[in-house]
Amino acid sequence: MPMFFNKKESELLRKIERTNSEELLFWKLPNVFYPFTVIGLSFIAFFIFKSQDKITFINVINLLFNGSLPLVALNRMSSLGVNLFKFDKSKETSLKTNTLSLRLKIDSYSKLLVFLIAFLYIYQVVNTPFNTSWWLWLQLTCSVFFIYYSIGLSKYAYLLQEKMIETTVGDIIREEANEAKKHLSEKYGD
Repeated sequence: MPMFFNKKESELLRKIERTNSEELLFWKLPNVFYPFTVIGLSFIAFFIFKSQDKITFINVINLLFNGSLPLVALNRMSSLGVNLFKFDKSKETSLKTNTLSLRLKIDSYSKLLVFLIAFLYIYQVVNTPFNTSWWLWLQLTCSVFFIYYSIGLSKYAYLLQEKMIETTVGDIIREEANEAKKHLSEKYGD
C-alpha cells in the first residue's frame, strides 16, 4: 500500500502503527478475524448440513462466490469517515503533524474502491451460481485485492485518530530527548 502515499506519509503511518500496536488488536478483531471466521463457519455448516450429493466442487466454489468476499471488503470501508475527518486541525498544527493530505488520499482511494467492490458484489449476487472457469479465478483475484486494500485503508484511517497521533508524537519527542541525553552524556561523560 505504500505506493499510494509519499515517503513522509508512509513513515508517519508506520510510526503510528508501531506506537499503537496494542490498540490495533482491537481493530483487527472486528475487521479481520470476525468476518473470516463467519465465512469459515459457513463452510463448516455447508459440509455438515448439506446432503453428500450436494457437496460438489462447483457448489463449494459457489459458496465462496456468493458475494461474501466483496461484502467483507465493502464493510471495511464503512468506518472510514468517522476516523478520517474527525480531528482537530489546531491540535495537528501544534503537534506539527499535517495529515489532511493523507486523509484526503485515503478518502479518494476508498471511494474508488467502494465503487469497484460494489460492482463485483452486485455481479456475483446476480450471476451466482457460476461454472468453473478462468472467470472465477479473476473474481477471486479481484476479491483478494479488494480485501487487502480495504483492510489497509481502513487500518490507516483508524490509525489517524487524534489519540493515536498524540501518543505517537509523544513517543517521538521522548525518543528524541533520550537520544539527545545519550549524545550529551557521551560527549561530556556521566
